[in-house]
Amino acid sequence: YVNGNIIFPSPMASTGIDTTINPTHTHCKHQDHYVFLALLGSCGPDAQIVMTFAMSSTNAWIRLNKHYEYQSRTHIVSLNERLSSITKGTSNVIEYLRSLRVIADELALIDHLVDDLDLVIIALNGLGP
Repeated sequence: YVNGNIIFPSPMASTGIDTTINPTHTHCKHQDHYVFLALLGSCGPDAQIVMTFAMSSTNAWIRLNKHYEYQSRTHIVSLNERLSSITKGTSNVIEYLRSLRVIADELALIDHLVDDLDLVIIALNGLGP
């Protein structure tokens, strides 16, 4: 249900003469609602707010993906800015290099690797005059 691969059958079933409510559609809607409730119950308050107006589990999943995709891009930009603006200042060399490595490792965890040569250039630029 969540990935949208299951297509809901028509809400009404026609037997040629009569048109009735399609029990398969009703079953699918109930299943989707249970999946939606499971998603809602397994998320924290921030994610629940994102899903508030979702009409299906698929829609809720899409909303969550878009919301957190934007946040992860913002996080990557923020980490890159921190990495490029960090300077040695009054800290010793080991602390300075460790702080660069921590940020580079955080970027690596979210599949945004920093090239070793780029890291060396950033480190040298942050040493100052």
